[in-house]
Amino acid sequence: MKFKSKDNKKEVVVVYDEDSESPRAWDNLSTMAIKSSRYNLSDNLDFTIPNDVTFEEFEEYLIEEQGAVITIPLWIYDHSGISLNTSKVCRWDSSPVGYAFVTKETLRKEYNVKNVTQKILEKARAVIKSEIETYNQYLMGQVYAVRVNEIKICDLGHEHKELIESISGFYDVDDIWDNISENKEDFSEVSE
Repeated sequence: MKFKSKDNKKEVVVVYDEDSESPRAWDNLSTMAIKSSRYNLSDNLDFTIPNDVTFEEFEEYLIEEQGAVITIPLWIYDHSGISLNTSKVCRWDSSPVGYAFVTKETLRKEYNVKNVTQKILEKARAVIKSEIETYNQYLMGQVYAVRVNEIKICDLGHEHKELIESISGFYDVDDIWDNISENKEDFSEVSE
């Protein structure tokens, strides 16, 4: 996407961020335990996922052996790239790969409480689903960077662009305008 200022002195260029950091490297509430022979999507775990458990047994293992109080199933859709979802999205190319989970101890620390209430569980479930959506955007390459260029015309009448601002790591294009020094109202989208 490209936007030009109404006075033609600046442009804002939105591109895919090909060097973005995995959101799983951030401070997440959940832990993702993923069993996949093709992809390394699991968080760094302090336990080994048993090889001989089924998808259903894996959830029981997380609850009984790891103390999970919330488990959200993770399904991978593998077709010309991968995406991660909380449910099956296609009959043929979707398969269960693991769980995003959180323990009672993690919730106590995160919310600074002794007792984990139903309200905290609901709040945590929403946070975990958001973490999964963000990770899915990352896996699908839906992370953006923005460059703001100043446009100058030299004595020979040629257009020259000078980079004046560059920011990356946006998961929502609409957030870009809140984080750069330009006002969206001063720009119009142009076709490339």
